[in-house]
Amino acid sequence: RADVCLIMIDATEGVTEQDTKVAGMAHEAGKASIIVVNKWDLVEKDDKTMARMTEEIRRDLAYMTYAPILFISAKTGQGLDNLLEMVILTAEVLELKANPDASASGFVIEANLDKGRGPVATVLIQRGTLHTGDIVIAGKTVGRVRAMTDDRGRKLDSAGPSMPVEIIGLSEVPDAGDLFYAVEDERMARELAEQRKTEEKDEKAKMQEKITLENLFSHIKEGEVKDFNIIVKADVQGSAEAVTASLRKLSNEEVRVQVIHSGVGGINE
Repeated sequence: RADVCLIMIDATEGVTEQDTKVAGMAHEAGKASIIVVNKWDLVEKDDKTMARMTEEIRRDLAYMTYAPILFISAKTGQGLDNLLEMVILTAEVLELKANPDASASGFVIEANLDKGRGPVATVLIQRGTLHTGDIVIAGKTVGRVRAMTDDRGRKLDSAGPSMPVEIIGLSEVPDAGDLFYAVEDERMARELAEQRKTEEKDEKAKMQEKITLENLFSHIKEGEVKDFNIIVKADVQGSAEAVTASLRKLSNEEVRVQVIHSGVGGINE
C-alpha cells in the first residue's frame, strides 16, 4: 500500500539476503524505490568507498537500475535533507495527490491493547481528513475516535493525508494491515464488522481438518497425528502475527502445531 519504498541498507554489512527480498517485493509490486545506505558515519567516507558500495548495490540489486542511491546517517543527520528532497521529488514526478476534503481512509500500521486506554491503533491516513469524534471501521472492529495524537504525542483534532496518528476508541484491537474507513452510519459499520468476524470464523473452521467416516481408517492406519494447540498473546499485533507464522512452520509428520487463537494483551484464563 506504499507509494514510495525506501530500501534501507546497512553500510557496515552491505546488501544482505533480507535486503534483496525486500527490494524484490518492491520491484514486483511496481513501486517507486529509493535505496538508502544508512550508518554512513561508521565507514570511511571517501569517494572510493562510495563508488565501490554503489557498484555492489547495482550488481546485487540489478533490477533497481534506475533507483537513486543516497548515503545517510540517521545518528548524525548526514544526508537526511537530501533524502527528504528525493522523496518529495519522487512524489512530484509520480503526481501523488490526495483529496483532504474526503472522508478519511488508510490502513493500520500497528495496534496494541493498553491497560489504561484500551485498544490503541497507529494508522496511516492515505486519503481525506480524520477528525476526533469520527466513526471508523478497521477490519473487524468499529469505534468512535475519542482521542488522536501525532508521532510526538501531541493531541490533534484532525489529521490529513500522509499523516500517521495514534487513535483510541476502537472496540477491539485491529490487525496490522487492516484498511480503515471513516463512516457516517455506525449501525451499518457494526453489521459489516460482525459479518467479517463470521466469515473469518468460517474460514478458520474450514482450514482445520476434521475426522470423518471417509478418512477415519486412514488416520488409524497411519497413526493419529498429535495436535499441539497454542494460544499466542503478544504486546502488539505485528509481534503476534510473526510468532504465529513461525510456530506454524514447526509442524511435522508426528505433531501438528495449531494456533487456535492469536491476539494482543495480557494473559487471562
